[in-house]
Amino acid sequence: YVHIVVSSVAGDSVELRVKSASSVKEVKLMVAEILQIPPLCQTLLLDEQSLKDDAEICTYCQDATHMHKLDLIVCYDAVYDSLEECGCHASKTIEALAALAQIAERGHERAIVACCKWLGSTSEDIRNAALQTLTFVYSPEDPRAASLAKSLLNNSSPGVRRSAIQALSQVADSGDLHVLHQIAECLGDECLEVREAVGKALLAIA
Repeated sequence: YVHIVVSSVAGDSVELRVKSASSVKEVKLMVAEILQIPPLCQTLLLDEQSLKDDAEICTYCQDATHMHKLDLIVCYDAVYDSLEECGCHASKTIEALAALAQIAERGHERAIVACCKWLGSTSEDIRNAALQTLTFVYSPEDPRAASLAKSLLNNSSPGVRRSAIQALSQVADSGDLHVLHQIAECLGDECLEVREAVGKALLAIA
């Protein structure tokens, strides 16, 4: 086992006893559970050296009898940077969307745009993650989320159209006749799953 103390610039401190073979990413997950800071936003430093996520903690902290002091640098922009990368692995995008739900304030434009961008993903898992995050970041008083979702209703992918309809059912105002009309136009969609989403959305908004 290795004893470490993780301290942030803000004055937060976490003392941990971890297995020597634990990865740095696993240490970040422990810190996240206590300080509510997503691992994606964390950089751990030992004597100004940045610790790599996939490395074992014993690579940096070899003396099991010593209390190792790590500095924690928090950068929320790392979440947005990940979401703006189009070629990253799906699991990384899903992790970034989950982190976004945790850190973004409701109505934050950059967060809403990021969610709606990934509603257009070819991956159903990513679209579902974007839908879930959208419920945390949109503001009922802000029409941007609904506007961005409506722009996907004519997408060539049935999965994207379904996700757009599901998003509208979550963010549109109850009784919004304009949104109801646009969703109703999708009742003739060639895809059964899209038509089923339309039915549920109409019930949710009406």
